[in-house]
Amino acid sequence: MNIREAARSGNLKGIKLFESARVVGKPSGLVDKMLELSSEEKDIRDQLRFREIKSTIDDKVGEIAGQIVESYTKSLTVIENDLNNAMSKYINKFYKGNPVSPKIKLSETRYDFDHNEDSGTGKAYANMVSLDMSFLENTYLPALIHDLIVLSNIEDHAIEDIF
Repeated sequence: MNIREAARSGNLKGIKLFESARVVGKPSGLVDKMLELSSEEKDIRDQLRFREIKSTIDDKVGEIAGQIVESYTKSLTVIENDLNNAMSKYINKFYKGNPVSPKIKLSETRYDFDHNEDSGTGKAYANMVSLDMSFLENTYLPALIHDLIVLSNIEDHAIEDIF
């Protein structure tokens, strides 16, 4: 194979070999060529090392992101349970005879406040007050203020127990 055949076939190693053979008679040319090839080899090795490092970092980032989501989900579950238990306690104080307690479901991007099929306006407002009281009990909120419209729709006996 000669240099033209190597070029036609796309054989880069063959081309480089022929180019190197041309400079054999010229020692300075050979040194220059060896330095050039050595520099190319270093660049390729650096690129490979960078890819390996990047892959390792990407894997670690994915692992840490998963741990963050898991921790976030666990924290939301603890908060959700604390609030639901406290709301149940307050609703049982506000109403007699096993009243239906509301439930809150927390996720990363939203929440659902379920009144459990008790859709009366007064009971819905009492559920909201129980949620607010649960926040007051389980957080560092210094005070709780409510609109009188909310309280005016709750049954009198429940208002007495709320206060």
